[in-house]
Amino acid sequence: MQSSLANFGARIAYVDLYGPVMELIREPTKFGLKEIFKGCCGTGYLEVTFLCNPLSYVCPDANKYMFWDSIHPTEKTYSYVFDTLHPILDFLLKP
Repeated sequence: MQSSLANFGARIAYVDLYGPVMELIREPTKFGLKEIFKGCCGTGYLEVTFLCNPLSYVCPDANKYMFWDSIHPTEKTYSYVFDTLHPILDFLLKP
């Protein structure tokens, strides 16, 4: 695929998202996380999309949670994953 897209000036990069997420799971306190098994919204076990809504209970500090709901990471989690990938993206995107 890489060679066939090269004619269009496209590049494909394979990056490891699993590693940074597993690091958060293995050492949550190192990153200031207190909850990695359930989400901040609702009960944290089932709610996603419309089940996590303005009427749902929300934890007092989402920065202590790895997940916002039962599927989606919190801003803190996304930020850490991006920070680990940032050097790779900078290298790939430089002119």
